[in-house]
Amino acid sequence: QKGRKVDNDVIHRATPVPDRIILTWAGDPATTAAVTWRTDRSVAAGVAEIAQAEDGPLFVKKAKPVQAQTELLDAEPGAAHSHSVRFTGLQPDTQYVYRVGDGANWSDWNQFRTAASGPAPLEFVYVGDAQNDLYSLWSRLIRAGYSEAPRARFILHAGDLVNRGTMDYEW
Repeated sequence: QKGRKVDNDVIHRATPVPDRIILTWAGDPATTAAVTWRTDRSVAAGVAEIAQAEDGPLFVKKAKPVQAQTELLDAEPGAAHSHSVRFTGLQPDTQYVYRVGDGANWSDWNQFRTAASGPAPLEFVYVGDAQNDLYSLWSRLIRAGYSEAPRARFILHAGDLVNRGTMDYEW
């Protein structure tokens, strides 16, 4: 409805379902990956599952659990838990699938490919200063990036992410 006030504290509050899932690497990108996510405080311990990707759904039976490190995230609109996992011993230039959760509440399965062990072509998207008009303007940039570089392996963001870092809903 026009003129209706949005309660950012409510719509951005953490729940038991993982959100704000971010994949990066921790060390050699050919053999490691790292993922973080957020839940509410009812999730005392997080876990990730990882397997080599394959055609079809049978990888699910081969997924290995990795226990997360869980820390209190004290921010507005209320305290939450931040979970992090490091995947190590991965094979270079190999596609993996992973999901995060607590054993009952899970994210979707996501995919990534480790880097090659030596020099190899690599595409990525470089963006910066996204702090304003994320939904209406910056989303166009991301769609254009994927259109121009559909095989991009990651997005590198430089510049300001938000206007007020202490305002959780801006993240």
